[in-house]
Amino acid sequence: MKKIFKKSGRNKQLKNVFQNVSTKAFDRSENHFRVKFLSRLSNLNNVKWPVLRWFLLVVLLIIVAVLQMVWYDKAFKADSYISGGNYHEGSVGEIKTMNPLYATSTPEKILSRLMFNGLVEADGAGGMSNILAESIVRDGDGRIWTVKMKDGIKWSDGEKLTVDDVLFTAKLIQDSHTKSPLRSSLSSVDIKKVDKKTISFELPSAYSAFVYSLDFPILPKHKLGKVEPGKLYEDNFSKNPVGSGAFMLKSMQVSGKNNVVYLNRNPNYYKTNTKLASFTLSTFETNEQLKSALKDNTIMGTGDLLDDEDIKNRAIQKRSVALNGGVFAFFNTQSENLMKVEARRAIQQGLNIKQIRKEIEGNWPLDYPILESQMEGLNYPKLIAYDKNTATNTLKEIGLSGNKKGPVLKIATPARANLIKIANNIKKQLEGLGVNSEVVEGRKEKDKTDFFSNVVQSRNYDILVYEIDMGVDADPYPYYSSSQTGRMGVNLSNLKNAMIDDLLLSARSTLDTELRKTKYDKFLSLWVEQAPAIGIYQSHMNYYHVKNARIFDEDAVLSSALDRYYDINDWGVERVKKNQTP
Repeated sequence: MKKIFKKSGRNKQLKNVFQNVSTKAFDRSENHFRVKFLSRLSNLNNVKWPVLRWFLLVVLLIIVAVLQMVWYDKAFKADSYISGGNYHEGSVGEIKTMNPLYATSTPEKILSRLMFNGLVEADGAGGMSNILAESIVRDGDGRIWTVKMKDGIKWSDGEKLTVDDVLFTAKLIQDSHTKSPLRSSLSSVDIKKVDKKTISFELPSAYSAFVYSLDFPILPKHKLGKVEPGKLYEDNFSKNPVGSGAFMLKSMQVSGKNNVVYLNRNPNYYKTNTKLASFTLSTFETNEQLKSALKDNTIMGTGDLLDDEDIKNRAIQKRSVALNGGVFAFFNTQSENLMKVEARRAIQQGLNIKQIRKEIEGNWPLDYPILESQMEGLNYPKLIAYDKNTATNTLKEIGLSGNKKGPVLKIATPARANLIKIANNIKKQLEGLGVNSEVVEGRKEKDKTDFFSNVVQSRNYDILVYEIDMGVDADPYPYYSSSQTGRMGVNLSNLKNAMIDDLLLSARSTLDTELRKTKYDKFLSLWVEQAPAIGIYQSHMNYYHVKNARIFDEDAVLSSALDRYYDINDWGVERVKKNQTP
């Protein structure tokens, strides 16, 4: 028992020793924490702002780094359009035929451009590029033009396109039984096949800009070779065409006067296939219908709307491009009422053209039949000044004014909003001069007959408000030469003047630029003197389109609205993000 008690006492003694040691250690630790940490917390107040600034700087650097990574990711990735998808365009007008030799309405011309090719085509830079032609060589005096064809060109049905097709088409255009509006471009040209790849065009006289006449669409001889020229328009080809263009016909839906034409990519197209897998064209009777289709995204683009169109759709944007064309009020110089030059000049003097232009917003004024963009350095003569009183007196002397039962001037115009507005304004101003007049719109022709054939070609008007394509090169010959006064010509003023004929013919024949300018200076003076037409405004195109589509380049130089298809191969709607090399 003694041993046990002794052992127990010893343990108690050890326990007390450990407790004392622990207590002293804790006291020292507490004292150390209090002295070394708690007593120094008051110093934090002195350094808190520098610490906070450093903390915020670190956070900012992290944010900048993250943003930089995101920016680099976007900066070196760009939208790239890939193969596939459908582009849907809209246009105002009817489609009566898909034979390009008879294309007169805007939708017909669009289809012609998409489904058919010519030897040359506008290149988007204000000039022409070879399409089906491999080379075009002009002889020394500009009378003989020799065209060599490219190899490997095929029709959409797989048949080979040859020089025989070109010769066949050119002869069709020249044939009066064909009744093609394109006839004037090849009149009096002797066309011959040189060999299996070459064809020559021999002109009666030199023509420096004949290359621009070689853009006529080529037709397939193997499809139409046995069709009589006089029956070409009615042939089934007008509904089921075979072409060599970027697209080929799939089908067409007809609903009254509105059509929807579905085109597929042409697998036999001579260029690299288009990015677009298909192209759809819808036609409408009115601008309002077209505008509604654009607003509700039924269509993706159109070049037929005006400046004052109210397009409230954030997905739609507008691209405006000046064109080499213009709206004129053409006087029929062979009509009984306007045969006298004094009558034409008096009407020109009595019309307030500035006021007419003011009502047509967003247009560039046009005073002459040659644009500065077509030829620089011309000396434009002074136009007759506006003077209503003098004009009224002259018209009374001639017998056109002051008699309610007197002659009635027929003002004709196609069914286009701007042109109708101009025609009605001219009518109103003529009435202010005491001249009786009436406006005849294309859509109001008796029995719904064709306006172009029964009014324009037959020159069934006193004044025609009309828009014309003035071409890439300065050459007013088609519109003012006496040789173009027939139904197949486009001398819409019916002007016959020997001096003007000589000037225009010699100007287009010379290869000397300065001599051409001299000729055109004299022509412009005579044009003002003879007053065959009044310039209203220069043509331009407002192209409305969805933002996510790739269309023609915004810096393109276009002669006509149809030239926008010069790079149709690159149009696209399907796109992906691709990395770019820094």
